[in-house]
Amino acid sequence: MAPPDEQTSRALRLLALLCVLALGGYLRLTTMAQVEDLRPWPDALEYEEAARSLHEGRGYLLWIAGDAYPPRYPPGLSLLIAAALPLAGTQLGAGIWVVLASALAAIGGTYALARAASGFAAGIVAALLVATSPLHVQWSRAVMSDVPASAAVAWLALWLLAALRRRAGAGELFALGIACGAAASIRQAVLALVPAAVLVLLLFASGGPRVRWRAAAALAAGALLGTLPLLWLNARLFGGPLRGGYDYWVSGELFSLSRVLGPLPSGAPGNAWYYGALLLGDGALYPWTAAILLLVGTLVAARRPGSTRALAALAWLVAGIVLALQLAFVWQWDRFLLPILPLLAALMALPCARGARPALRAAGFVLLAATLLLESRRPEAFRPHKALGTRNEIVFVAACPTAHTLACLRFAAGVAAPVARLATGLSGLTPGRAGFAPAGRQTEFHRVIASSTPFRPAVPGRTMRATRSSSAVSGHDSFATVARAT
Repeated sequence: MAPPDEQTSRALRLLALLCVLALGGYLRLTTMAQVEDLRPWPDALEYEEAARSLHEGRGYLLWIAGDAYPPRYPPGLSLLIAAALPLAGTQLGAGIWVVLASALAAIGGTYALARAASGFAAGIVAALLVATSPLHVQWSRAVMSDVPASAAVAWLALWLLAALRRRAGAGELFALGIACGAAASIRQAVLALVPAAVLVLLLFASGGPRVRWRAAAALAAGALLGTLPLLWLNARLFGGPLRGGYDYWVSGELFSLSRVLGPLPSGAPGNAWYYGALLLGDGALYPWTAAILLLVGTLVAARRPGSTRALAALAWLVAGIVLALQLAFVWQWDRFLLPILPLLAALMALPCARGARPALRAAGFVLLAATLLLESRRPEAFRPHKALGTRNEIVFVAACPTAHTLACLRFAAGVAAPVARLATGLSGLTPGRAGFAPAGRQTEFHRVIASSTPFRPAVPGRTMRATRSSSAVSGHDSFATVARAT
């Protein structure tokens, strides 16, 4: 049970939370001019263009040169953006308002999660840590799924802790499983909650072994039901329920054990060293002082029964599953850890909770102040990410080429002059390995950029004639075209 908050009035708690939310919103506030180029390419392009296609009634598809192609990513974020377009408008970058709302939801969810485990003070500290995380701020200014996924994780984790505290029955746990499975359509990393929650139920649910296994089975069955729409969509678009957009667009190995310890072909350290350094505070996720809070908070949670210990188990189980998948993954990026940030922040806040020893609590607030100070001295870490603007990123595109990426560059070249120069620079390159196009067809960069993507359309057997879409704004071309069957 959470410590009582009788010494803090409800009005003061609400005011403190609103202040943290206001700070988080202020740090993340951006303008349409800053996001209308939809960076990073091609990811943000896909999310918003797929949403625009849904909004215009043309399905969850990307329309390139008159043909329909399946997006790489699950449809959750695009569905949210499509639902918001009537209010946000249809201009390029309108999806940023969904991401901003998700960022505030993540801050509020982290507050509620930490407060449920250890009281009001812990909730405010945890919310403040997420609100001021440079990486969370940075990716709250891009139409990407990482921040919405962090919001989903925070609120689903809160639901699990509340279900444990209430000794919820199988029906509620089944509903929680459905929500976890459905949330995986925002980002697959959210699905890590399911095995973690099953283990937490087996360890901490009330009752005997039979009751715990029944609770875990109810949640797992609900999760399977919740993922069925995504599995059906995968089967329809890619030929199998366990196949996805990367199987369609990207040739070559997506996972390799050689990437765990590295070094990578780019010269970067292996994924284990990279993500380990991030967890230790060497990066934009949080500074090293917050890593100390995380360690101390974990030790504090291990000594407390009930919700606090369950939170620690859930946080590290989810983090372990996410990290296990990322260690061998072909792409290395700090934003992949954003979905677990609310869970880690809730643990970081435990040394500042009201139930902590006075000396520990004082040290916790000193570390919190040092964390905020270190973050404030790195204003460059809060700036929006602008991909494909450096030589390293150009080399990355050349090392992992896909015709889809280059089709995105064709669109991007019409959005910003620097990308047009990038496309020109890439035009003389040839792919470094087979599989740049399907069925072993080798295609030079300039031929792919100049022509439509060589992948088979998702809507075969139809001849399409394309005209300019209404989604083209201010002279900017977009993927979207209006297809008329002929």
